Amino acid sequence: FSTKNIDDDSFSLMYALLSMVRAHDESRRKSSMLGAAWSEKRSEARKIGKPLTKLAPAWLKMKSDRLGYEIIHERAEIVRRIFDEILAGRGAGSIAKDLTMNGPKPWGRGKLQVWNESYIKKIADSIAVFGDFQPHVYKEDDQGNLKRVPEGEPIVGFYPAILDKDTFLRAKLAMRQRAVSGRGRKGAAF
Repeated sequence: FSTKNIDDDSFSLMYALLSMVRAHDESRRKSSMLGAAWSEKRSEARKIGKPLTKLAPAWLKMKSDRLGYEIIHERAEIVRRIFDEILAGRGAGSIAKDLTMNGPKPWGRGKLQVWNESYIKKIADSIAVFGDFQPHVYKEDDQGNLKRVPEGEPIVGFYPAILDKDTFLRAKLAMRQRAVSGRGRKGAAF
């Protein structure tokens, strides 16, 4: 818009604003409907264990009947190996380096050619290894930003377990203890 455009047609700016308001209202309505649909999916997951989506932790895949998940055994072995190494006192960085040099190719949606420390930590923090699932929702914080936050208690036994909860908790403790006392310089060759 320019001064000339508005002088020639003073309602053109008003039409544009009304169009923007209508588009915003439509977007808010669709967002509300989508939120209600996801709420219903989370409710069915809690009641009958129905999967929310086809996506699952990388060591699982959806069954052909779409009523649950099954284990991808070669990936589950890698996850168990990661936990064994954590319990043996190794850090996520050294586990990632070892898997990159000697282990299988990393899995994932990207073209990742190396295992990385953050992904090892993500696996080590996942309650899905012992079968639980924590639903999340997006909520606005004080600044108006959307934050992903847990909704309710985890759903116990939602996924097939590949580890027992005790092993998971011992690994978490080992990582916490290592964070306090086991770190050292990685050096230039890392």
